[in-house]
Amino acid sequence: MTHTTVRPSRLLSPAVQSVHAHRAGHPCGRFFQLVLVCLPVALSCLCCVVMPARGLAQDGEIAPFSAGPVPKSTGGAAIDTALVLAVDVSQSVDQQRYELQMEGIARALEDEEVHAAIASAPTRSIVFALIGWADFPRLLIPWTIIDGPQEARRTAERIRSLPLETGEFTCLAKLMKSLSDHILADRPITTRRVILDVSGDGPDNCSPPDTLVAEHERLVAQGITINANPIIVPGENDVDVLAGAYRSPGYGLGSTPLGAGAERLPIDQWYDRHVRGGPGAFTLPAYGYADFARAIQRKFVMEISSLAPSGGKRP
Repeated sequence: MTHTTVRPSRLLSPAVQSVHAHRAGHPCGRFFQLVLVCLPVALSCLCCVVMPARGLAQDGEIAPFSAGPVPKSTGGAAIDTALVLAVDVSQSVDQQRYELQMEGIARALEDEEVHAAIASAPTRSIVFALIGWADFPRLLIPWTIIDGPQEARRTAERIRSLPLETGEFTCLAKLMKSLSDHILADRPITTRRVILDVSGDGPDNCSPPDTLVAEHERLVAQGITINANPIIVPGENDVDVLAGAYRSPGYGLGSTPLGAGAERLPIDQWYDRHVRGGPGAFTLPAYGYADFARAIQRKFVMEISSLAPSGGKRP
């Protein structure tokens, strides 16, 4: 095997080598040489440490999750409801749409009717988590016990301060897989029921249809309620959500719902068919991003209070 020796000077640009030569005769030249040689090596090592973690978040099946400690205790009693919000942060969600979603969730958590619903629960509390999903899901707000207006408002402010999260595709099957394998499985407190809210403005465009069905069935088999919150945007997804739909690379048209002979549905019907599932599940659309706050507030009250939906669809 032939070994190649790379001289330190080959790590440096010509301009830096010139400075290197000039400094060599200076009393501090030796120190300066050591700095110039060691700095690129140190930076290279730093990249080796940092970049793999970033790659996992961007290219892996899931982003790294860290639930952290639940800030309050219920004295061992099971909380009635775990409420998980999964919001669309794909390419169609710009800064304004992202902020409308975050503001809508924050306003719902500050709503007095929502506070009354939480107070009516057996433990007068819920456990809450917020996920942003696109190419992969990311846990934006870790599991948090909300046991009254003060904690609800504190959580609302945390949501308002979240920086923009964004992705490219709407990988719904990956979201569901991560929920089964990590997020719900790792929740740090017992709950009597789990309610998952999934909102978005487009269909899954990066998973084979059989995978989506299988991951959906896994969640439903665990007794999880999946409520659908499609966001209807006139002119984009209100007639045929699959017409000209954006697709991830390699997403074969012949074997997916986006291929020839596929179903042609508006987004609310697509969500009702492919997202809604589990005990008492319903679909409650938002009529544009500006309507998101109203829809989420109604969903929170219905879900926490176990009320039948009004204007939604239920099996």
